[in-house]
Amino acid sequence: MLWARVADEDRLLVWMNKVLVVTRLPLPSLHPLLSTHWTLANMNVMVVNDETDHLPHSPPRCGVFVHLPYTVSGVAETVRVASWTPTQGLNILSTQLTLYPEKGANFHGAAVTMGSNTLPPYWQQWEVLNSEGEKEMRYAGRSWLMIELVAHKLNFTPVQVMTSNWAEVMALIKERVIYISPVVYTVMPHQLAFNDYTTFIEPDTLTFSMAVPSLAPRWQALYYPLSPVVWLLVLLSILVYPAVLLLLSYNRSVGGLQVMVVMEATATLLGQPLPRHLPHHTYLRLLVGAWLMFGVIFATAYRGNLTAFLTIPKFPPRAETLHQLIMTDAMVTVPWDDGDDLKMFFGESGSPDSQELSRRMYKVLDTETGMRQATYMNEAYVYVRKVLEMNIAQHFTSHDGQPQLYVAQENISPGFAAWPIIRDAFFKHTLDWCVNAIVESGLSEKWMSDTLDIARRESRILRRQEQDASGNTPSTDAARRVVTALTMTHMQGLFFLLLPGFLLGAASFVVEFLMGKVVVGSERKRE
Repeated sequence: MLWARVADEDRLLVWMNKVLVVTRLPLPSLHPLLSTHWTLANMNVMVVNDETDHLPHSPPRCGVFVHLPYTVSGVAETVRVASWTPTQGLNILSTQLTLYPEKGANFHGAAVTMGSNTLPPYWQQWEVLNSEGEKEMRYAGRSWLMIELVAHKLNFTPVQVMTSNWAEVMALIKERVIYISPVVYTVMPHQLAFNDYTTFIEPDTLTFSMAVPSLAPRWQALYYPLSPVVWLLVLLSILVYPAVLLLLSYNRSVGGLQVMVVMEATATLLGQPLPRHLPHHTYLRLLVGAWLMFGVIFATAYRGNLTAFLTIPKFPPRAETLHQLIMTDAMVTVPWDDGDDLKMFFGESGSPDSQELSRRMYKVLDTETGMRQATYMNEAYVYVRKVLEMNIAQHFTSHDGQPQLYVAQENISPGFAAWPIIRDAFFKHTLDWCVNAIVESGLSEKWMSDTLDIARRESRILRRQEQDASGNTPSTDAARRVVTALTMTHMQGLFFLLLPGFLLGAASFVVEFLMGKVVVGSERKRE
C-alpha cells in the first residue's frame, strides 16, 4: 500500500494521529495487508472494509477492523471490533476493545528487543554459568533496574540483542531490530531523523576529565606566603627604620652613626637576638621597641603561612569549564563508538567554544584508553559524568585513595539525555509515562547513588586486598593515614635562597680579606 509506505518513510504520523482507512478488500487479503506495513500494524489505525454482497438490492454492510501486534495468545491478530449497517448503525462487538485500542499499554508478555553495551554505572552485563552448566547473562546498573520496572508495568519481556559497540546499537534502532536502548544518550538533533527518544531522564552530563595537576618545583615557595604588597611594605620598613634611627642618633649626638644598624634591623626582623648596645634615650628605646613588636608579628605570621603553604601547597589552576579547556592547548579524546556523533554534535553548534572542541577531537578505542592517556598526556577525555566518576573510582585511584584524574565541575552540553527508541514508536507515550514516574519519584537518582557507592566500596576492598597481598598493610587505623614528606617540589626555594647566601658570604670574606691586606700594607709603608 503506497500510502502506508510513504507515511512511514516521511514520518507523517505519530501515535496521537487517528487514521481511518476505507477498503474493499476480501477478508483473506485484509490481514496480510495490515500486518505487512508498519503504519497499519502499529500506529493508531482503524480499517473500515466494505463487505456488501455483490447482489442486486443487497444492503450495504461494513466491517471495522484493527490490527493488534500483541495479544494474549502471543500472536499478532487482525480483530473485527465493530460492524455497520444502515439499519443497525455501528455495532461494537466487544466491550474489551475500542475502535482505537491502546496498543502499547500491554504487551501480554511478548519479547521486546533492547540493545546496550557495558557502561557502568548505567548498564553492566556479564556471563555466568547456571546450575546446568549453560551460560547466562546477568545485568546490573541503574538502567537495568529501570527497564525491569518498566517491563513489569507494560508486561513485556526484555530481550537483549548482543552488539559490539554503540554505533551498532543506533544502527539497529534505525532498522527497528532493536526497539529500546535503555541507557541514557545525548539528544542530538541530527539523530532525530532516524530515531526518537523517550522523555528526558536527566540533564545531559557530558563533561571532560583531565589529570590532576601536579605540583611543579617552584623557587617562589618562600615568597608565596605573603602578597607582593606586603613584601613591598616590609622592604620599605627595613629602609625607613634604619634611616629614622640613624637620623635621630646623629641629631641628638648619642653615639654618632651606627654603620651596622641596617643589618641589626634586618636581623631582629628575622627573629635574631637584640644588638649588644641598646640606646639609652627613651625615644630611641620606644622606636626600637616598636620595631621589635613589628618584627615579632611579621615573623610569626610569615612562619605560620609558610608552614601552611609547604604542607598544603598551592596547586596550579585546572580547567573546570569548556572555555577554560579551550584556552589550554589540550587535545580531546572521545570513545570510538559514538565519537563521530559527538564530533558532529559539537561541530554543528553555534558556540565558538563547542566548534573548537569538535576540531580538537579524535577517537580512541574505549573509555579506559582515553582516561589512561589523559593521565600522562596533556589531553582531556569527553564522556558522561557518571561514567567518568565510576571509572576513576575503579581504575584511576591510588592505594592511598588519591584520584589520578578529576571531573570538571561544568557540563559542556546544555541539552538533555534520554533513552533512544525506534522512530514513531506506538509505545512511546506509555513508556514516557513509566519513565516520568521513575524519575519524579527519585528512584533514578537513588539507584544511581547506590550503584556508585557499591563501586567505590568494592574498589576500596580491592585495593585493601592488594595491600594485604603485598604485605604493606598498616596494622592500625592511625598507621593507615598517609603522611606526605616534603620534597624538593616544596623546599626548592629554601636551597635557592641558601646558595646566594653562601656566595655572598664567600664574596664578603674575600673582600674583607683583601681590604685587610691593603690596610696592613699601607700601615707598613707608613712605618
